[in-house]
Amino acid sequence: MKRYSYFILFLMTIFYPDIQAQHIDAGDDFKVCNDETEITLHPNLRAVLTQYYDVQSIPFQWDDDLTGTEVQGTHSGSLQPLRDDDYSSPIDFPINFYFLGRATNQIVIGSNGDIIFNTIAANKFDDYSNFNAGITIPNQVLPYWDSDTGTSAIAVFGAAQDINPGVRDNPGLNTTIQYRIEGTAPNRKFIVTYNEIPLFGCSSGSDLLYASQQIIFYEGTDVIEVNIKQKPICTSWSHHAAAIGVQNDDLAPDTCGQAAPGRNTGDWTVDASSPESWRFVPNGNITSIKWYDQSHNVVATTESPTIPFDDTQTYTLEVDYEDCLGNTYLDYDEVTVTKLPKPKNILPTDKVLICANETYTFDGTVTNPQDYTNISYSWTDHTGNEIATTPKLTVDHADTYTLVTTVDGCDSSTEVTVTQYPYECRVPEGISPNGDDKNDYWDLTYLAQREGIDKVEIFNRWGKLVYDKDDYINEFVGKTNDGSELPAANYYYVIKLLNGQKLTGWLSIVR
Repeated sequence: MKRYSYFILFLMTIFYPDIQAQHIDAGDDFKVCNDETEITLHPNLRAVLTQYYDVQSIPFQWDDDLTGTEVQGTHSGSLQPLRDDDYSSPIDFPINFYFLGRATNQIVIGSNGDIIFNTIAANKFDDYSNFNAGITIPNQVLPYWDSDTGTSAIAVFGAAQDINPGVRDNPGLNTTIQYRIEGTAPNRKFIVTYNEIPLFGCSSGSDLLYASQQIIFYEGTDVIEVNIKQKPICTSWSHHAAAIGVQNDDLAPDTCGQAAPGRNTGDWTVDASSPESWRFVPNGNITSIKWYDQSHNVVATTESPTIPFDDTQTYTLEVDYEDCLGNTYLDYDEVTVTKLPKPKNILPTDKVLICANETYTFDGTVTNPQDYTNISYSWTDHTGNEIATTPKLTVDHADTYTLVTTVDGCDSSTEVTVTQYPYECRVPEGISPNGDDKNDYWDLTYLAQREGIDKVEIFNRWGKLVYDKDDYINEFVGKTNDGSELPAANYYYVIKLLNGQKLTGWLSIVR
């Protein structure tokens, strides 16, 4: 993946005045095999999609597992369970999750039912007073606002209310705020449970009232669920407003957020006999998706298209969308798809001939290793049994061998065939052309097939040329070129090979 140059950014800013910093990701650059004819592009649009949520009422659900980690904050230099109006110390948030356009690896859990997706409020005061001032979602002062620095917080309210986990000695209650991770990646859940937390002002004795609620974050889908098992009101305490929703940390008037219907800041209750659950589903308002090739042709208009692919190409993803306030934006990013070249080697393309006394070594080493990151080799025989995992293979018998070269996950197959003479490969020292089908002709087939014979010349003992033949294989039967029979004797030969090599020696004709 790569971004546009500053010059392109400047040009696009001229033509699209509402352009902002990138919130989309066209995906990581990737490579495809040489024989691929189509590809699928996989962008990450979660930063855009999670800027707005559809809020849905769903059937009540509750995770009863209370084996998680107790939420703690730092007090007097040591970690302790959350007290009244506490924010926790930073908590690792390891799941792959986007919230209101951002990914994070740490969160802060508040004792009053709010979760902040950064660490600005860690170990600070969880001030509940703004909810009771009638301030509703969205507003920059909810749930955390530092007036000295002008710092707000991106948060989930589930439900935000004035509860007091510092009272933990009520008989029959299991008062705890804890979190745990369930499942395996990439489908984990991060679960925060507020179990039987007394309401402030009604924390003990005959006035005891308590709330049980849960916030669940779903990895990958970026869905948030809020489960309210029960939420009464402590009427003897004036601060009893509550809210369920999500909100970003932009300053007014650009603060965005969504509250559950009927569950924005106010006096409302959830009876234990009628619990409720709410689901916040990302639904960024994308109005247009376009993929362009390098020639600026539109090749797709869907999020993850499968498109024809021929050669290395850089694609540009362009997305038009609206934020929760109706502001429109154009965002873009690039991804380069590289077509891996076919691996090359110097394996013979013709059959290889070996003789009874020989071995042959194939060398399938990739000759363009600079094009790849990882290379592996596998040799098999005609039965499919693997016989070597090195680029070189030495064989001593006839068979069909297959080399599979794997480069960056792409397989390339090369087949080589070995034939074998039942006798040693050497130039025969004589012939006996008597018609008994034994040594009737001078057989140089192995040389013709393996090396290639340019020409054979045969001379008598006085140096006179008595026979010559281009492209010789096995045609000499003891006669001259004109068919005259040569007498039994020793003859001198010169074999000229196609590679320029010359072989010389003596040949006997026996009659």
